[in-house]
Order: sequence, then structure tokens, then C-alpha cells
Amino acid sequence: QTGEALVNNMLQVKGLRHALKKQIVDRAGGNPFFMEEIVRSLIDEGAIVRTNGAFQVTEKIDHVVIPSTINDVLMARIDRLEGQTRDLIKIASVIGRSFFDRILKEVADSIEGVDERLAYLKDAQFIRNRMRMEELEYLFKHALAQEAAYESTLIQQRKTLHLKVAQSIEKIFRERLHEFYGMLAFHYSKADELEKAEEYMTKAGEEALRSSAASEALNYLQEALKLYTDRYGDQADPERLISFKKNLALTHFNRGQFSEALSLYDEILASRGYRPNQGKLVSTCTLILNLIDIITFLYSPINLKPRVPDQRELEVFDLRYRKAQGLLVVDSKKSFFESISLVRKSLHLDMTKTPQHREFISASSIPFVGLGVVSLSKRLFKRAEDDAGGQIGIWAVALAASRILLAYRSGSWDSAPQFDPNLVDLAHKTGETMFPILYLYALGNIKAEQGLWDHLDLYARKAKSIADSYANELAQAAYHHIRTITLIRKRDFHQALTEAELGALLTDKAAHRPHYLRFIGNKAIAQTLLGDTERAMLSVREGEIILAKQKMTVIWYIIPFLVGRLITHIELLKQAIECDNQSDIRQIQRTAHRSAKQAVRKSRKFAPYRTWILKLMGNYYWLIGKQRKALKWWDKSIQEGERLGARPDLSRTYFEVGKRLLDPQSKYKELNGIEAKGYLEKARVLFEEMGLERDLDEFDKITSDS
Repeated sequence: QTGEALVNNMLQVKGLRHALKKQIVDRAGGNPFFMEEIVRSLIDEGAIVRTNGAFQVTEKIDHVVIPSTINDVLMARIDRLEGQTRDLIKIASVIGRSFFDRILKEVADSIEGVDERLAYLKDAQFIRNRMRMEELEYLFKHALAQEAAYESTLIQQRKTLHLKVAQSIEKIFRERLHEFYGMLAFHYSKADELEKAEEYMTKAGEEALRSSAASEALNYLQEALKLYTDRYGDQADPERLISFKKNLALTHFNRGQFSEALSLYDEILASRGYRPNQGKLVSTCTLILNLIDIITFLYSPINLKPRVPDQRELEVFDLRYRKAQGLLVVDSKKSFFESISLVRKSLHLDMTKTPQHREFISASSIPFVGLGVVSLSKRLFKRAEDDAGGQIGIWAVALAASRILLAYRSGSWDSAPQFDPNLVDLAHKTGETMFPILYLYALGNIKAEQGLWDHLDLYARKAKSIADSYANELAQAAYHHIRTITLIRKRDFHQALTEAELGALLTDKAAHRPHYLRFIGNKAIAQTLLGDTERAMLSVREGEIILAKQKMTVIWYIIPFLVGRLITHIELLKQAIECDNQSDIRQIQRTAHRSAKQAVRKSRKFAPYRTWILKLMGNYYWLIGKQRKALKWWDKSIQEGERLGARPDLSRTYFEVGKRLLDPQSKYKELNGIEAKGYLEKARVLFEEMGLERDLDEFDKITSDS
């Protein structure tokens, strides 16, 4: 019977004293497992028996003592077991909460009738069985039962059993030992066999890395490093320590913990004799020379033969490449300098035999994409494709991400590669996280600009899947970003603010400053459009401090903040004008004008948000009474929106123009030969196409009032 039924029946046994019933209920304290074990203990003692399907008390009921704790109940039940059955359950508890039948029988080789004893333990509700990994496995029904049996085993006996368990696993599963590295590490550690524990802990970490279990890998590798350093101290082998650090750095990297990974990469590079350029002047001069060399190499008709690097050079190159990837998130300026240096070096080295060659060539265009250097980016795209020879691999995800980022920045959104779930899944399965995240991030931004919401939901789910698989902070940030921009474009500002705040908390904790700046901008947008300009200004001020400290930040992180700041300043100007406070109006107008000019200047080289920024510039001029200039900027917004296919922002510019032309104080009744109703109709059509319910509600209100 189930525990609940057992308890209910027991408490209704005829002849059971009310005081004893109350004592059982009080001791259990509402814990059904505790109460169930008390009942089973009374049955074990013979104080209650079941006859013809009903429970009856016996004379032993007058002598029972109800234990005070669940552990006391469990220990009492274990102590009442027959000797060899008691030994069997203790051996099982040493193996773990679950234990394979073959392992138990190998370890408990001195116990007779193991199958019958297991059947008894199963009937007594200590254990249950199942099939797992094509093996018969038993499982303690409750972790507390396993713990009680384990704690009742003498410490030295536990160590002996742990050693025997480990040796049995090695013997029985020698053909598939990689599946048991973690288990072996645990048992050898408990047996105080530290050398074997460290060996299997390291193997378990490396296996977890290969199988994309980043959290497990981190735990195993950190424990293995601790075991190793505790054993050897100052006598530790430097190369062994570097091997540990490489694996730990890669694990942190796959989890999106770039600050931790970068610290380890710097330690390893220093041990290899690599020293980055020191000083601003030296770094700048080196950058210029590197850029000249890259341009000469890529555009020169002379086919220079690269030299073959030695193993140490390849190792340092790979470490620097990983470091540059991490810096892309943490410090855009350092990432750019490091990436340019690596691009130059790669052009002069024959790296075609290295696993990361095509991946690096594909990714090397990203810093040029960030700067908007289209021709150099495309040259590197071509080189990656030529080197690939039609093969597919991780490099293809890197190349697709680079191409999409370029299309996103330049506004050629229809030319971006279409979403290929196979590419994302390939990278996901092989442990690569950076490029699929960039891939999803860039596609998500493009679809947000186009108002294609179904695509955004899919990309958000994919990012969430990577985040959950690897406990990856960058993927989690990408998920919140895609959700935020979707909700902002759909005008669900309450939920957008929640997502932006979650993203800000995550990226602030992880020290992803460029990403944090982007979330700060989205927070300001949502806060202002919710009418909370006071909090929005706090976000703006925080963003300005971050922006001042970031010497070089990729533009796609900056623009959302500039939009958020501009929206906030325009709203503050509107409030000052309504209050007719002339001193405030002049001050805020100057501030809003500076914000508008900076946003427009940045948008000239960055297509996303451009339609929105041009619309906001029109809003600014309409507020200060310069209607002709306002219409000029709105016209620019419409032209850009139509050219780019930026439907959400275009529809709202149409709507803005329609509303303003209907305004009784408007000096103008048309723009480019189209009257207010024409623009309102254009807006309505797009609102309906995209399912923008909030915009349609506002449209109905405006048109009904007019």
C-alpha cells in the first residue's frame, strides 16, 4: 500500500489508544515520510499486524516507544534487520542512493542469498528497482534511509567498502569506464586513495567538457586541482598545473564566465612567456602597423607563402584567440587590439592543419564588422570559405554569425543568412557557445527591426536552451535581450522592464559591461514610456558613467542606450514645456539636442534603430515649435524605414505624422502630398500585419476623436 493509505489505516485501527495516535502525529510533525516510517517500524516490531486486509494491534503495542526523530526511526528499522540483510543494506548505502545489481553483488561477495535479501528490502519499502543504462539498478526510496544506513557503518569499514566499490566498477564496466569517471572519483576519494581520485576527477571533468556539462566539469576540475595541489604543494608539476588551468578556463568560457576565464588565460600566457603590449603609445603604433600589414596582405597580388609554426606558437595563438573572444564581451577595446594582432599573425603562419584554423578565420572578421569596415570583412569571409573547401563545421557557425552581424549593422537585412537550426545544434552539441549566441543575437535583432515576432520567440528558446545546458551567463543574457527587444517593439513595457532588469542584474554580476550598458538603455526606454522619468534618469546617469569608462564599445551595445537617453530627455522636455518653466526648458532643450545629435551621428553608420532615432529627432523639433524641421526628420525616418523594411518603427513614424498633421495647431496638412488620413491608414495596415494590439487601440482612440 502507499504510505498515505498505510498511515490512514493505521490511525483507524480498532483498539489503538488515542494518546498513542496523538503521539505519532505530533512526533511526525506533518511529515508523511516520518509518519510512514513510524508505522512500518511498528509493523516490523509486531505491534501491529495485518490480518485479512485490516490492521490490528497486538499486546506488544503497550511496550512500544515512538522515536523522536526520523533518523531514530530509520536506525531502529535497520537494526531490526537480520544480520546479513543489515550488512547488505549498509554496503548498498556506501555505493550510493542508487546502486547497480552487478556492483552490489561483486562488493557483497561474502553475503549469501543476495537476491532474496534484496526482495525482502524491497517488500519492506527500503528500496525499489528500475532499469537504467541497460542494467538492473536499485534505488533507496528515500535519501534519509540511505544516509542512516551509511552513518551506521564504521568509518574504516566505509573506506574499505568505497575502495572495493571503485575496484568493482573498474572490473565490471572496463569497456565503458568513461561513463563512470565521476563515480570512480567519488569512491576513490572516500577511500582516501587520493592519486586515483585525482586521476578520475580530472577524467570526469574532461568528459563533462566533451559532453557539454559545463557545471559538472567545473566542479570536477576544481576538486581535482585541489586534490593535486594538496598532495604536491610546491613540488607540483608546472605543466600539470597549466593543463588544469586550460580545462578550467575553457569550462568558465563555455559557461559565459569570461572574467574568470580571462584571468586563467593571462596566467597561462605569462607562463609561456607571452607579454601583451604595454602603454597606449606602443599599443596604438602596433595596431596601425598590424592594420597596414593586413591590408597589404589581403589586397596584394603577390601570393606570400606563410611559414609553418612550431607547437608552442600554436598553443599561444590558441590561448590568445580564446582570450580575444572573451574580451569581446568584457572589454571591446582590448578585444579589438588583440583580434587585429591575431589576424595579422594568422596571415603569416600556415595554420591549415590546426583544428581552430577555419573557425578563427571565420571569426576574425568580427572586429572589422564592429568597426563597419565592410570590404575587409568580406575579404575575410571569402578566405574562410576558400579554406573550407565545402566542409561543414563549427567554423560555419562562426562565419554565419559574422555575416549576420555585418548584415545587421549595414541594414542589408534580407541578405543575411537564413536561420539554420542545424548550425546552432551542431555548435551546441560540440560545446561551442560563443558563436551560436552571437548568431542568435544578431538574427534576433534583425527580426525585431522587421517585426517578425515568431522568429524572435524561436531564437529566444534556442538561447535559453544553451543557457540551461551550460549554465551559460552570456546565453542567458542573450535570452533576456531578445525577450526585451521583442516586448519593447510590441509596446509591452511592463514586461520589457522586468526582462531588462533581469538582464542588467545578470550582466552586472558577470562584469559584462557592454551588455550591461545595453540593458540600461532598454530599462530607460521602458521606464520613460511607462511614465517613470525619475527612475529613467537614474538609468541614464548610470549608463553615462559606464559609457565614459568604456574607451571603445561596439556600436550595437551603445545605440540602445543612446535611444533610451534621447527618449528620456525628450519626455523631460515635454514635461517642462507643459509646466511652462522657461529656465528648465532652456536647460533640458540643450541636453535633449546634444543627445539627439549624438544618436543621429552614431546611426549614420548603424542601420538598426536609425528609423526610430530619426523619428525621435522629429519629435524633438515638433516639441520646440519647429514644425518644418520636424516634418523633414520624419520624412527621413519614413524613407529609411521603407528602404530597410523596419516595420515597427516605420509604422509608428506614419502614425506620428498622421497625428501631428491632424493637430489643430499644425501649420501643415500634408507631407509629400499625403494627408493625415493617408499616413494613419499606412500605420493601421502595418499595425494589423504585425498584430500590434496596443498601437491599434491608440489608433482607434485617435481616429474616433478626430
